[in-house]
Amino acid sequence: MLYGFAMNSTAQYTLTRGEDDHEVPVTVYYVFHKARQGSRDGRGGLKLEPDEPAHCEIESVTRNDSANEDIEITPGERRSIEQEIGEIEHEKSLPCES
Repeated sequence: MLYGFAMNSTAQYTLTRGEDDHEVPVTVYYVFHKARQGSRDGRGGLKLEPDEPAHCEIESVTRNDSANEDIEITPGERRSIEQEIGEIEHEKSLPCES
């Protein structure tokens, strides 16, 4: 679904948790906002609004098991997931080379 400069998507991800590095496969539901230039006063004029960088908003994270329940993620896990999604989305936006 496309809303202006944002797109709702999902990604498969594996969290590593605990002292024994237990792997938890999850589905991440997120909205990716593309970078957007702030408004200008005429063509090439003074900035009226700041530019908005591309960013990712995680809406929820669900375990990929029989319970299929939402789970809480730590701030570190959130940053890691958002960074990886940002890199993937950036690669998708690059022109294809033939």
